Parts: sequence; structure tokens; C-alpha cells
Amino acid sequence: MTCNRIIRSGVFIAGLLWLAPAWAATCYTGDGVLTNRLELQRWMINRARFAPEREADRLGLTNSFTNGHPDYDVCEDVNTNAFGGTTNQWAPWTLPRQPLAPNARLITAANNHCKDMAESGYGHYSPSSNYYPIGSDPGERAEHEGYTNQISGYYENIGYGWAYSSGGYPADAYPPADFHDNLYIDAPITNRGHRQAILNDTGREIGLGFFRTNFFNGYYNTQDYYTQDFGADSSNHFFTETVFNDANTNSVYDEGEGVGGIEIRLWDGTNQAAWYDVSGTSGSFAIPINTLTDGHTIRVELTNTNATSRQITFPLGYTTLAGVTLTNQETFIAGYYTQPSGITNVGFRDLIVTTQCASITVAGTNATVAFSSLGRLNYRLESTTNLLSTNWTAVASGTATGRTSQLTASATNSTLFYRVMLLRD
Repeated sequence: MTCNRIIRSGVFIAGLLWLAPAWAATCYTGDGVLTNRLELQRWMINRARFAPEREADRLGLTNSFTNGHPDYDVCEDVNTNAFGGTTNQWAPWTLPRQPLAPNARLITAANNHCKDMAESGYGHYSPSSNYYPIGSDPGERAEHEGYTNQISGYYENIGYGWAYSSGGYPADAYPPADFHDNLYIDAPITNRGHRQAILNDTGREIGLGFFRTNFFNGYYNTQDYYTQDFGADSSNHFFTETVFNDANTNSVYDEGEGVGGIEIRLWDGTNQAAWYDVSGTSGSFAIPINTLTDGHTIRVELTNTNATSRQITFPLGYTTLAGVTLTNQETFIAGYYTQPSGITNVGFRDLIVTTQCASITVAGTNATVAFSSLGRLNYRLESTTNLLSTNWTAVASGTATGRTSQLTASATNSTLFYRVMLLRD
């Protein structure tokens, strides 16, 4: 959240509709500010929520429950079978969850709890009265900040790591990626409650906190404390994700890769949504979509408000990233989504990205098809002899490097028809 631009036309269990003129919108500030370290956590959580089984596979999880189905490793639990005991019960755990939007109130509660744990003691209940009444649970801390949490099930994860050195304070006692992986694997917890919190499908918002202490007692000691508070407040739901530059091309968000100053606006035809946001330095943003009409096609536009060009990437799948370079004040259509009929968040991974063929050039026995594209995405050229047929044959493929690309295939028939397909995971 960076709203400084003039408007243009452990585990704890637990709206009014108005139409804005096309030129008017209000910058949303309720998402607060996430540091690079905390946005990395949100990115990893949202990636896992998009494809829970892919995340389980990445971490080497296997369904070792008696008669457990090998395709459903994410819901493995050899002790309590909390995730279900039949294929039909396991399967829902592999389905995508909505992305979680950052919430300023939950962020404050999570950060304060991290400080309290560092100063007074570790646990889900407030160990002192430094920030909240002693003994406050996660819901009470959120309510103290003005957030009424209506989430059901598991809704807080906490973690602590310690490291020491004889030659200076360690740079990291508990790296955030390790923290996420450990919570998702959740080996010591019989019901995999931390994993269930990450995949809680009633959650729509999240507050993330971090606090570090250093002290010397013959060795240089570093202690890292984390809090993740999952929430759902009233009927709020959002378009939310992360804008970043995957400079090392490893297809994930790394700490410090966020791109700030990217304005995200939503359009229903010629009418702009009531809210917009500008990505913070960590790349975090969220836009309320409560005022948009269910079932309508919503256009997502990105504008670079920075003084110089910015290279950005955004996710379209678990590993699929789209890339584009935006000059100063340049606006780009990232794609379209259908406004959900329920109270559900959406994000870049829900977008329909259009691809238009610009020209077909035949030279000898080859046909070259030029088309609009996004960098880093994989495209496949297919052909058929009958437009009414569903039988299309793949004839070429490639990875785009910019906004226009071309693929060439052998033109074995003068009456071939071509189409370009975007490939995403």
C-alpha cells in the first residue's frame, strides 16, 4: 500500500453497494505495510493455497496413512486422520484456496505479539500486558485492534528460531522460507494444525509479524520470532497478489524482489472500481472488490508510477510467471477475471490472459504466426484443417521474451488454420 498519487480519470483454534464515476476511485489503505520478509511469507502461503498438492510434492510429503491415496499427499496424517479417510474426503484438500490479502490491523496484532513473545515469553496467549491484556488469545488481540475475526478453525501460527556465533550476530536465526516449509511439513504435530491454518479455506486476510532480538553472553545470539494471524472480517473480499521482479529467474518471489509504485486498477467496462491500490516496496497490494457486480468481466490494469521503467513479474500459476517492462506512466492490461458470486478473493492466478494473432506469413513450406504475448510465458502453435473440429495438432512451441512473439511451423496444407495457446500450470 503506497497511496500518494493523484487520482486520474503453533496453532490456535478458534456492505453497502455504490457506483463510482468512471474517473473516480479511492486508494485502499486497509492492507497496511508488509516488509520484504513478511511479504515473502505471504507469497509462499498464497502459492501453497493455489496448489496445495504441488506444495506437498515440492516438500516431499507422502500419504502414509493406511490405504491412503498417493495423489493426495497434502492431507496425509498417519496419527489422527484429521484430513479424512477416503479418497472423496482427501480430494478437497488438493483444491485451490483463495489468496490471502494483507490487513493492517492483523499486521499490528501479529507484530505486537512477536515483540511480546521476545520480551516476555513464547505462546499463543499474550504473556504480558505490555500490548494487550495478559492472557489475550489471537482473536482478542485482533479485536483490540478493531478487527472482528469471523474465521473458523485454525487461525494462528507462531514460530521461534535461535542461532549463535562467536564472530558476530548471525544474519538469520530462522529464515522465513524455512519457517514456511516447517509449518507446511508440520512433522511434530499429529493433526498437522499449522498446515491446516495455512490452507484454512474460510480465511481471506492475513496479518504477519516478525521481531528479532540480539544479545551477547559469551556468544553472539540472534532470536527470530514470527506470528501469522489468519482472518475473515465481515463481507470484505479482495483482488490481491504480489508485484515483483524475478531477477534471478527462479520462478519464485525472493526477499527484496518486490516492485513498488505499480498502480493496480480494476475496470468493469468503462466504470472503474471504487478502490485501487499501489504496490508497496515489498510488492504487496490489495483492492476491495465488494462494490463490483457478480458475474461481470473485470479488467485488471497496471500502471508504472515510478520515474523510470520497471520490469515486473506476476504469477499465473504455481510456477508460471508473466513478465513485462513498463515505462513511466505506461498502463498495461494484465488480464481479466469474472467477479465471483460469493465472498471470495481473487488474484493474478485467476486471470484470463488474452492472446491475439497479428499475422500469418507463408514462405515456402513454412508458416510464421505472429501474436501478442507476455514475456516468460510458454505458448504452443496448433493447426487444424477444419475450424469446426476439436482436433487441433501441436506444430510448434516456444517461450516468449516480450509483448510480441512468433512461432513457425511447416505448412503442409494450404488450408490449415492456426491458433496460439498459452500454457500455464
